[in-house]
Formats: sequence, C-alpha cells, structure tokens
Amino acid sequence: RIKSYCPGVALGVLLFLALDTGAWAEPAFKVGFVVPSDPDDPFFSEVQKVMQAVARDLNIELVVEYSGRSMPMYARRHGFKLMQAHKPQYFVTGNWPGAAKYHLYEADELGIKTFVINSPVVANADFSGGAPRDALPSWLGQMSPDNFQASYLLADILIEEAGKRKLADADGKVQLVALSGNSDDATAKHRLEGLKARINGQQDAILQEVVLAGWQKDTAYRETLRLLEQFPRTSVIWTASDLMAQGAAEAA
Repeated sequence: RIKSYCPGVALGVLLFLALDTGAWAEPAFKVGFVVPSDPDDPFFSEVQKVMQAVARDLNIELVVEYSGRSMPMYARRHGFKLMQAHKPQYFVTGNWPGAAKYHLYEADELGIKTFVINSPVVANADFSGGAPRDALPSWLGQMSPDNFQASYLLADILIEEAGKRKLADADGKVQLVALSGNSDDATAKHRLEGLKARINGQQDAILQEVVLAGWQKDTAYRETLRLLEQFPRTSVIWTASDLMAQGAAEAA
C-alpha cells in the first residue's frame, strides 16, 4: 500500500506546484525536499526517484538533502539549511515526527511556499498554525493516505487469516503483538488507532503488547525476538510499515 502511494503523492505535489506558478509557460522554479533518512532508505529512495522523474518532465529544479536517521536533527537543522542555502520557491516536507511545524514557520518567514506530504500536521498545543493557508499563508496544503483505514483493513486480513489457519487460542482469540513507529508521529498514531479499532470492534483478537520500533528493520527484528519469547502463543505480528514487517518476518 505504501509503495503504491509514493508515486501518486510525488506526482500530485509537483503537478500542484507547477500549476500554482504556471510552470508550463514560465522558466523553471526550484523545489526543496529533505529526505529524513539515508540515500538507501527503501521508502524514501522511491519517493525521491519519482519526484526527480517528475521534476525533469516539468523542467523543475529539485534540490534534495539527506538528514540521516536522526529525526531531531532533521526537524531542526536540515530543512533550515536547505531553505537558507538554496532559497527554493517551494519546500516539500513531512511531519516525520513533528518536523513540519518547524519548517512551516521558517518557510513562512522566508516567503517560501510549503506542502506537507505523507504524515499530516495536526492541531495541538505545540502548533498554532491552524489549517493550510490559515495563519501561515505560505502553507499551501497537505496530502496523506488514510492511515487509519489502511491499518484497520490490514489487521482484519491478518486476524481473519489466522482464524482460517486455526491459530486462535483455546478461547477462540487470535493473540497479536504490534510494532509501531515513533510515539510523536501522526502516521504511527493513526495506524495504531486503526489496529485497535479492529480489535475492539470484533473481540476476536487480543493485543498483547505494542512496541515502538522507530520504523527500523533491525529494531523490529530485535523486538520481535523478545516479543515471541515473552508471548510464545502469538499468531499474528502487526507492523506499521513494510520495512518493520521484513524485520519481524526474519525474526519469526
């Protein structure tokens, strides 16, 4: 689901920006994008490839910078560095985790228009920017998948399959553990809510424990080993991303 979503977001965002400036007739403009990981990241490398292909087709200059896997550093430094050094007309960011609020304020001060992808910005005590084009005129909009519904459906498929394979316990319950992302990540929060809604709604599964694996394959691997030792009757491992699923599958 996630991989098929990436090209649509990249294409949609750059087309949106092109239409916003009339790039079909005007000279090329510049878009900045900070990847909150390394160049070989399985998820963001695909996002970047599609954005680069679209940028070439639309004659857009795309400036990309990598922050590594240090999320706090990404949030506070790399977006600022790109905006101040390259002065793009547009800046694409995501709330990974909580990064977008810093970028939105900084970009607004610099007169750079922004668009948030993948992980949405939500109103809370730390962010008073409201909705796009509200308190921050330069914030054009945001686009994200329905993480709640996707997670609900994933949990439903896994639990149903476990039942078909007769993996439920003596009480007819499917015992399940979960690997989530980061505690302050809206995407992880919404996906976990979808999982819990499915479990609470049908009462045919038991969620033994939720562990934060930080979206990382190696962390998911280690945590799965521990969880399976602690809960040996586990029949379903739910994960919030495909990369963590790979780590869990290797451990299982």
